[in-house]
Amino acid sequence: MSLYSPLSPHALTCGIPFFDQSTTLAGMPRPRNERQALEAERDVELPTQLAKYRRDLDAIPATDKTRREFVEWQIRFAEKPMTDVCARLARGVDREADGGGE
Repeated sequence: MSLYSPLSPHALTCGIPFFDQSTTLAGMPRPRNERQALEAERDVELPTQLAKYRRDLDAIPATDKTRREFVEWQIRFAEKPMTDVCARLARGVDREADGGGE
């Protein structure tokens, strides 16, 4: 069998020495499940974004109606995912992923 035959380990790694994946993967964070991702979005990401928009709105003078209306729209637009995330968590994400539910 030649060095680069389809069955040789060198063919699988293109001649680059193969290393033990377990040492590399041990330091990587575990992927979150859908429930954990939704909880993080509900508890951290969306409230942070809403707080930023509200600070922006507070900094805009009352006389600048156009900018205020735009930031108010951004706040409403950011609140919608919050209600969607809360509804999905209330329904039970795990049941939804299984195809179960109502």
